[in-house]
Amino acid sequence: MDTKDIITLVLAIWGAILSTFLAIRELLKEKRSIKIILFNIHWLERHKIAITNTGHRPITISEIGLTIAPNLKGPHMPIRAGALFATEEGYIPPRLPLVLTDGQTAEFHFSEYVTEHLANNKDNRPFIFVYDSEGNVYRRFKKAEYDPKYAYIGKK
Repeated sequence: MDTKDIITLVLAIWGAILSTFLAIRELLKEKRSIKIILFNIHWLERHKIAITNTGHRPITISEIGLTIAPNLKGPHMPIRAGALFATEEGYIPPRLPLVLTDGQTAEFHFSEYVTEHLANNKDNRPFIFVYDSEGNVYRRFKKAEYDPKYAYIGKK
């Protein structure tokens, strides 16, 4: 093999790797994805959920569910939809279906009933389920601490 053949081979390999990388990136960009964060709000002794559309396409949230259980295999306590979100004055419950565009965030406060079960019993773990209009279920979420007095957001 002479120099010309080696340069051609290197360029062909480089082109194949680059085109594969770009194809994968485009496929992942078209995928709908959301980020869910469960906040423990200090001073108010409340919990809230923040749902952010991290994809590049609009996503329609059709249902939000919460189950509290000691572990995945233990007895579950699903929270009814009517008791899930705060409806007191100053709190706006979600109106579903809800369309989130690229980068848009929706925040909803959980009811005192949910907060009691999450805060008082440390053995209970929350399992959050967010359903979109295409039938996808999003279960992964992060926990965080929020202090509105000092505008601090920290990881739990």
